[in-house]
Parts: sequence; C-alpha cells; structure tokens
Amino acid sequence: PERLQAAAPNFVRQATQSASQGDTQQAEQQLAIALSWNPKIDLAPDTPETEQNAAQTALKFTALYHRRIGQELAEELKIDEAIQEFEKAIDLDSAIDLNPDTKTIEQDTRAIAQQLSAPGKIIEGRRQVIAGQIQQAIQTYKDAQALNPSFEVKAFDWDFLCRESSLRGGAQQVLDACEKAVSLSPKDESFIDSRGLARALAGNIEGAIADFQYFIEWTTDEEARSQRQEWIDALEAGENPFTPEVLESLQ
Repeated sequence: PERLQAAAPNFVRQATQSASQGDTQQAEQQLAIALSWNPKIDLAPDTPETEQNAAQTALKFTALYHRRIGQELAEELKIDEAIQEFEKAIDLDSAIDLNPDTKTIEQDTRAIAQQLSAPGKIIEGRRQVIAGQIQQAIQTYKDAQALNPSFEVKAFDWDFLCRESSLRGGAQQVLDACEKAVSLSPKDESFIDSRGLARALAGNIEGAIADFQYFIEWTTDEEARSQRQEWIDALEAGENPFTPEVLESLQ
C-alpha cells in the first residue's frame, strides 16, 4: 500500500499530459487509478481546493488544454479559431479563467482573443516594416495597444520600428517610436543610435550629432565608433553620409 500511495502522483502527472493532448478519457482513467491507489490524493495539487473527482478533474485539465490552444491561436491573429477553443474550454469547465494574468475571472471569449492578439500584432507590424509598409506598420502597432490597453510595447519593438523604418524611407513618420524606445531604455546606446539615424534622415542634424556622439562614448565596437564619427564629420560639413548604398548596408 505504501508503494502504491507513493506511485499515485505519477498517474496525476500522466493525466495532465494526456489532457494537454486533448485526451479527456485517458486523463480520467489515469486519475481514477491514482485515486484508487491513494484515496487521499489531491488530483489537482496546483489549485487552491482539493480535487478528488476523476471525471471532473479530467474535464478541467482538458479545458486548460483548449485555453492554451486558444491563446496560441490568438497570438497568431486567428481570432475566430481562438474563440472556438475558448468556448470549448468553458463548455468543459464553466468556472475557467480564460486570462489568468488578470485579477478577475475573464470569460468574454472575443474580448480575450483580441487582447491576447496584441503581441501577434507587433510581430505583424515588424513584417510590414521589412516589406516597406511603414504606415501600415505604425497603424498595426496602434491596433495592438487598442486591442489591449494594458499591453506594453517593449523598447526593442519600438526601436525596430524606428530603425528599420528609417532605413526604408520612413524616418519622419517614426520619430515618435524612436522617442518611445529611448524613454523606455534611456541608457541603451543602440536605441539612441537609432534615434540619431532617424533624426539625421528627418533633418534634425543637431539632434543626430548628439545621439551619435553618445553612441561613440558608450560602444565597444571600434568599427561602429569609426563609422559614426565619419557620419558626424559629414553632417557637420553639411554633407549627407546616408547614401542609398549606406542605408541598404545597414538594413
């Protein structure tokens, strides 16, 4: 009996794996074995309340599977498919929280799908930048924030929009993104360097020189330091160092 009790938790772990593949029946059978080997076992040790109903616990485990799939689909911007998975989760567990990252229980399937799509929107925006669709990318970033007001775009993503758009002719349009990247990480020389590039291309020569000088002071890349000094010298002489060939090389 002692050995059976010690082995029972292994069936609980197996049940979670079965449920994570959508196999509710297999999960229920494994939980039933665990309970028969140890009648006092908690079938859901990660939850606040003790669970000892194999069928009900298996349904909850499978609901978590559908919630995870729904989250992944939402991040891939497959909103309708995500909603379907969230609805399956609720059918299996009427008390499930579709967004455990919030303090309240969330069960509005469409609202949750849209909120969770925010990171996917940023990924879409990055692709649009690479394709040279600067204005669309800017709008996509705005859409991400509109879908989920609590979602914070990371400094790295603002910098990507700033730098890569500037290299593709959109410097004037993304100056705000450059400022946001620097404000979130004010000592990051690479973000300041990106802002300098955008400023130079947008005609703010004084601001660009200041940013490039900051970059020179902090970078350990000798080649990059030498290149920025050449840019500063050219800008101070009233010349434009950013030829199409230079911009292409920086992409």
